[in-house]
Amino acid sequence: MILLLSLVGLFLLVVEVFLIPGISLAGIAGLLCQAISVMLAYKYFTNLIGHVYLLCILLTNVVVLFIAFRAGFWEKFALKKHLMEKVNDEQLFSIQIGMEGETISVLKPVGKALLGGRKVEVSSSGEWIEKGEKVTVVGIEGKKIIVQKI
Repeated sequence: MILLLSLVGLFLLVVEVFLIPGISLAGIAGLLCQAISVMLAYKYFTNLIGHVYLLCILLTNVVVLFIAFRAGFWEKFALKKHLMEKVNDEQLFSIQIGMEGETISVLKPVGKALLGGRKVEVSSSGEWIEKGEKVTVVGIEGKKIIVQKI
């Protein structure tokens, strides 16, 4: 029973680390199972055996997690796509205050617009602007283009 609790706890900890990152029920349950198994080892056996069992549990956890990280186990579940598109990077140099264009998506308050023949991400000053509305550039803050309905 003690070993079974320990193995269930180890399994739940591996699930916590690799499948459900963050502090979740699986991690808490895993730690609780292992803690109970150690307490039972102390209760039913001598203190020396309890100490050895606790040390074995800790070493097993470290070794299993180390091997799982080294083996690339987590890479089977990791997102491998990279976003290569940059928002308003080169287009920003050709955009000027007062330039007019048309929204190609709804601005809620962020969306896309066609300005100077280029699709760019724009932001309204908080208002909702429907698709196909004429807009004018009223400000540029860093890479953020602020437009207003004409």
